[in-house]
Amino acid sequence: MSDNRRRFRAFLTSFVATLCVLGFGLGFLEVDARSREIGFGDENTLIHTLLGQNWQLPW
Repeated sequence: MSDNRRRFRAFLTSFVATLCVLGFGLGFLEVDARSREIGFGDENTLIHTLLGQNWQLPW
């Protein structure tokens, strides 16, 4: 395996792993917001607890 191919595979692996972590984080925050809204009727999400404000996504 050439050195360039090994570097490309390492980059691609780290890129995909980063996307998976970001997707997991966004999914966790979305589920937290929806379940708090449905279950408790309030908007005190994890983000609100940590930062003191809620973030609204455009969709």
